[in-house]
Amino acid sequence: MIEVVRGVDRRPGVVVLSRFAAACGVEGCVPMYAVIESGGKQYRVAEGDVIDVELTSITDGEPRTVNFDRVLMVSGDTGVKVGSPVVSGASVSAVLVREVRAPKIRIFKKKRRKGYKKSAGHRQDLLRVRIEAINV
Repeated sequence: MIEVVRGVDRRPGVVVLSRFAAACGVEGCVPMYAVIESGGKQYRVAEGDVIDVELTSITDGEPRTVNFDRVLMVSGDTGVKVGSPVVSGASVSAVLVREVRAPKIRIFKKKRRKGYKKSAGHRQDLLRVRIEAINV
């Protein structure tokens, strides 16, 4: 019997699949992924990924969806498409999971020997979204 696992395994009779093959179920399969830009940051996403992005516009209705039109790169079985700066006609659709807040950032300023101390804090509002589809 041949056992198929993901990762490193040195037991006899065990076939180790690459991380792409473990995602697709067969060797040589490359799952589709895209690089999107949102809020001045770039994210590498695949279908089913859950990511936190800065607040963007959300469509009304159920389920609440977010569309990312700034797709910088798309990769899959058909090859890699790189935009200059974006891939024309490509978009990534996601469903809102929930609204979250980032951890608090502490700002503390002090000038020694002057009696000056100033403290502040900030928490960024984020959207947690699940990637539903990559449209090319």
